[in-house]
Amino acid sequence: MTVLGEIPNREAALKEIFDALKPGGILSVTETIFDPHFQRCNTVLRLVTMAGFRKKGQFGNWATFTLNLEKP
Repeated sequence: MTVLGEIPNREAALKEIFDALKPGGILSVTETIFDPHFQRCNTVLRLVTMAGFRKKGQFGNWATFTLNLEKP
C-alpha cells in the first residue's frame, strides 16, 4: 500500500483490510518523503496498531520506509 495518505478515512480503511485478512496475513505499507501525502512512521504505526495489526518488520529510514504488519 502506498496510498495511505490519500485515503480520507484511514482508520476505517485499515480496519476493513484487517478484517479481510486471515490470521497471519501481511499488510505492507511503504511511504516516501517525495509523496505529497507522506505519512510519518509513527503515524502509520499508531493507525495500524489501532486497527489491530502488529509490526512484523521495518525497512528503510525516516524518509522512505516499508512496514510489514501482521494480523495476529
